[in-house]
Amino acid sequence: LFRSDLNAIQRQFWEARPAEEFYDLQKDPEETINLIDDESYQQEIARFRNAHRQKTMEIRDPGFLPESMLHQVAQRPGNVAGFCADRQKYPLKKIFPVANLAAQTKGPLPLTLRDCARADNPVVRYWLAMAFLARGADACRDNSEILRQLSRDPNINVAVAAAEALAVHGSGDLRQEAIDFLVKHSNKIGRAHV
Repeated sequence: LFRSDLNAIQRQFWEARPAEEFYDLQKDPEETINLIDDESYQQEIARFRNAHRQKTMEIRDPGFLPESMLHQVAQRPGNVAGFCADRQKYPLKKIFPVANLAAQTKGPLPLTLRDCARADNPVVRYWLAMAFLARGADACRDNSEILRQLSRDPNINVAVAAAEALAVHGSGDLRQEAIDFLVKHSNKIGRAHV
């Protein structure tokens, strides 16, 4: 089968998924009609978002660490739980909203979010780079200097995420510079993305 042979419901299993999905399981047990933008469900959706945020903060969810950083932390004394319990090393209240914006692919990034490029914590900077990557060519073009700065970050996770955004969505010399960086550091990147 080719994608053109599929109906809308069949096609959704082969296309990129939205950042959020919400289904009425009584009316739609196969989860084929995403109600995330349906005005009549917004109060319930807000309740679920709030519950998700609260639980994430309560358990200090390590899922926001870049994978290679998670592997590095797991090898240290005190392991992942100890690292994530430390509010200085893992400022989840700062990370969560930036990561949440990175998951959204619509709309402009708030101007204040760009201040995250100067954040002390590399996980915050990583999610900023991922937010630009998720938003595509326009966001990367409009924020190319921030991405260039992030692609030179001392933390390899941040640098790789920013370079990927520039390599995929950049143009001209900036795109080539990002590609050259990714090729030059491919051994480190391989270790960063174990």
